[in-house]
Amino acid sequence: MTFISYAQNFEDVMLWRALKDVSNGFYIDIGANDPDVDSVTRAFYDRGWSGINVEPVEQYYKALVEKRPRDLSVLAAIGAKPGHVDFFEFENTGLSTTQKEVAEAHHSSGREFATSSVEVMTLAAIWDKYVSGDVHFLKIDVEGGEEAVLRGSDFRHHRPWIIVVEATKPLDGLLVAEAWHDLVVSAGYRKVYFDGINEYFLAIEHEALAAAFEVPPNYFDHFRLSRGHHLSYPVADLEKEVGLARDEVREAVAALSEMRAKAESANERVESLNRFLEAERDQHTAQIAQLDGRLCALWTECEALKRHNADLQARFDAISNSTAWRLTAPLRRGADLVRIAIGKDAAAWKRYVKRLARPAVVAIARKIVPLAKKMPGVRAAAFHVRSRYPGFWSAMAGRLISLSSQTSQRASSTSYRYDFFSARSRSAILKQINGDTPEGIFVSMRATKVDIGELVAKVNREITAINKNPATERRETHGE
Repeated sequence: MTFISYAQNFEDVMLWRALKDVSNGFYIDIGANDPDVDSVTRAFYDRGWSGINVEPVEQYYKALVEKRPRDLSVLAAIGAKPGHVDFFEFENTGLSTTQKEVAEAHHSSGREFATSSVEVMTLAAIWDKYVSGDVHFLKIDVEGGEEAVLRGSDFRHHRPWIIVVEATKPLDGLLVAEAWHDLVVSAGYRKVYFDGINEYFLAIEHEALAAAFEVPPNYFDHFRLSRGHHLSYPVADLEKEVGLARDEVREAVAALSEMRAKAESANERVESLNRFLEAERDQHTAQIAQLDGRLCALWTECEALKRHNADLQARFDAISNSTAWRLTAPLRRGADLVRIAIGKDAAAWKRYVKRLARPAVVAIARKIVPLAKKMPGVRAAAFHVRSRYPGFWSAMAGRLISLSSQTSQRASSTSYRYDFFSARSRSAILKQINGDTPEGIFVSMRATKVDIGELVAKVNREITAINKNPATERRETHGE
């Protein structure tokens, strides 16, 4: 088993070299301080030893009680005589002391301390009260109070095998052992070793152990430093850094796990949205296909309607631009108004008919006048009308004279065909003239309706003859 050294200056290595053959040994540690850090007794405790730990700082006393259940720990200071003394505590250090001048020296270097009163016991009293067997080593480290501890001891009756006493000024290499050196030597002890801080004294009855103190700790002692030892590589700092790094790693792992969970949740949402969008896309694709079909059908129907509309428009244009349509326009308007006027009184009907008949007669006259000049039969019929209806003839004469000039001007630029009354139209007109006139209206026209009918028939016969003669049409076209 490798020896682990915890002591500040390898004190435990030197003592173990001398006492390694002792089983279940016993020790007394005056100023024990921390149970682990810089402890001279920790390595021995680990190997089954036990002892008495005397410590006036309550913090370290409680730690010793907790971690050293086999040991006896005493909360007190050791002095030359029992009582109480002012104690100057430097927190979390091994510098606490009962010596005021030592405390002031530490304070002058910037260290703060707290003062309290602690119980003081003598080493002899401790021995008498708690020791019943051999004490294999006694260690004294009380920060300048070593002389008072030694003066309160009784080494003639209490014989530890080895005594280790701090012999230098605290935090200074100055040797101060001359003040108490004789107190130990005079009690039957011989100084066998000085390690630079402590002096080692061996009881004369155990002189055989002196060879263990001839050389300082070395490779052949087969020891290694404890973790966190002040002379070792700063593993503690590295372990602290490693601990912090591990904490950071744990936090990073936790954050990564959280991010992974969020990413998985986001992926699930994305997949759900993708499924929804695919379904929407399929539905919209079907709707688009259906609408495309409907659009194609509507387009086809629209094209058919366009063609039909173009055909109807062409037919309408052909009809509306025809000579017959233009010539019968007044009669159509008159017929419409006659139908509208049915139901009105006789006087109103007569006014409507007179107003509507004038444009119709004028329109017919525009075509008849040029022809009448060339047809003796028509002219004789006109004279007949003049003799029978002198009032009507006088009213129309002025109007026809003014229109004749307009008719001759238009004949120079427009050719007319004289089939503006079809057989069906002529029969309809004659029917309206002969049979559709209401009672009490146009009595004079009814009295002469046979003559007018004969006139219209004769006009139609002349028109038919003209239409059969192309030369006549050409003469009319050129105003001949």
